[in-house]
Amino acid sequence: VEVSMGQNRVLGIQACIELGAEAIVFADSDDVLSDNRIQVSVKLIQNEGTHAVINDVHCCDASLRILQEYYFSNRLRDGQIIEFDMIKHANFCGLSNSMVMTEAINTIDLAPEELFDWSLFTRLSYKGANIVFTNQATTYYRQHGSNLVGIGQDLSEDGVLRAVDAKT
Repeated sequence: VEVSMGQNRVLGIQACIELGAEAIVFADSDDVLSDNRIQVSVKLIQNEGTHAVINDVHCCDASLRILQEYYFSNRLRDGQIIEFDMIKHANFCGLSNSMVMTEAINTIDLAPEELFDWSLFTRLSYKGANIVFTNQATTYYRQHGSNLVGIGQDLSEDGVLRAVDAKT
C-alpha cells in the first residue's frame, strides 16, 4: 500500500507512542545532528512544563559545507519560548530540528498534511504546548532543489512556487 509522506510521519509517530516513547527526536534522513543535540534537548525537555524543543540549524550544501551558521538565531534567542503567533507566520519548527514529548502529541489530532511539520507545531502551540528554542545544539540542514528553503542556490520556478504555496 502506497502512503503519502505525511501518512508515513503519522504512522511513525503512532508507532513511537505505542512503544512507550516519552519523547520523539525528529530528524530528516539527509541532515546531520550536532553531537550534543539529543543531550541538550533531553535536558531542556526535563524542565517542568517544557513540551518541545526547537534547535537552531546550520544551512549546508550537499557536502555539508556550511552556507549559513545559526540560521534561526538571527531572530530567536537561546531559551526563547515559541509563541503561537510566531509559528503561525513562519515555518522554523521542523522535523529536522525538534524533539517533542509524546504527552503533548497526544493532545492533538495528527493530520497527514503536506506541510506536516508546520501543522504539527501550530497545533501543539495552539493547544498550549510550551515550545523552547535553543542554539546550544544544531542540525546541519542540507539545502537542495527539492526542499523549500534552497539557501545558496538558484531555485527553479517550481521551487519558488512551492515556497509561495507553503506561505499561503
